Amino acid sequence: MEKVLIVDDSSTYRLVISNILSDYDLLMAEDGLQAIEWLEKDQGIDIMILDLNMPNLDGFGVLDWLNQKKRSHKLTTLILTNVDEIESEIRGLENGAVDYIRKPINADSLLKRVEVHTRLINAQREIEQHNEMLEHRVKERTSQLELSRNITVDALTGLLEIRDLNNLAGRKLQN
Repeated sequence: MEKVLIVDDSSTYRLVISNILSDYDLLMAEDGLQAIEWLEKDQGIDIMILDLNMPNLDGFGVLDWLNQKKRSHKLTTLILTNVDEIESEIRGLENGAVDYIRKPINADSLLKRVEVHTRLINAQREIEQHNEMLEHRVKERTSQLELSRNITVDALTGLLEIRDLNNLAGRKLQN
């Protein structure tokens, strides 16, 4: 089950989002500082729903922190914006968020967006597992080829040594 971190200073929005996403493993943070605490403590968070406007440390500060830590590639971040915050929405997307959810929250839209990103996360995991399996196979085949090459070289070296011995023996008989 995917783990979702909900970051919003509004307890009402945290409650609304947690009710909509009740089938997920949910974590809550009241501001960006708590979000960073969760992200440092739990590397298994898959999706973060991040409000941009919060006290202490806003969503942009969290995105900056993620970019500095190079952690963002393993975390899908959806930002919460108000309808009139197009510039903030764009800035959030430019700083590593992959999608946005507008306030007031539409339950169906939120659920579908999280479902889509969950499928993308799972597809990425499958690709990574497949790549690991392929890499393992390539290593096995490379080892087999190296062994085969070494056997061939040893066999050819042995044949050359025998040929040299035969040539030497033939010269001695001629003398």
